[in-house]
Amino acid sequence: MIFYMCIFFSELLILCSRFRVSYITLAMVISA
Repeated sequence: MIFYMCIFFSELLILCSRFRVSYITLAMVISA
């Protein structure tokens, strides 16, 4: 059970970091 929770949280972190990167690039495009 804990194993699946770890997988779920790691996937969530990967998704969050990916969205954060896309937001940063979007902000750079808007400011440039």
